[in-house]
Amino acid sequence: MYITDADAFADVEAFVRATAVRYGVEAVDQGGGFKAGIDAFVRSRGVAAFVLGTRRDDPHGGHMGPFEPSSPGWPPFMRVNAVLDWTYADVWHFLRRWRLPYAPIYDAGFTSLGGVSNTVANPTLRRPGGGYAPAYCLADARDERAGRT
Repeated sequence: MYITDADAFADVEAFVRATAVRYGVEAVDQGGGFKAGIDAFVRSRGVAAFVLGTRRDDPHGGHMGPFEPSSPGWPPFMRVNAVLDWTYADVWHFLRRWRLPYAPIYDAGFTSLGGVSNTVANPTLRRPGGGYAPAYCLADARDERAGRT
């Protein structure tokens, strides 16, 4: 399932589409925002679980376990937190070690993605001569969301 959003980065949209083709999976577009989109998807497909990329150092990730039911007021489903105990550095080590593709916007200094209207390249990755270092160069994971407003 892919939650569509008019404020999404074009690079991310293109990456999602290309990844679905690369791995031969169906990327089901679901509009309506995150909560309403999940609700519609669960109801229409009978989905019982989602594999997520939540990490302990993400907002609201610290209290979660590997398998966590959805929050009160949300549609019922199980969160499968597959990388819960990974760090920011672990994610980048894995992606780069295995030469896995990722959205090119991360090479432009973006480290945490919201939408076009509330996300800029991470200021801690600004290079003295201009431009930004790639996301995997971020030295302090506490600065991961520095480009988000």
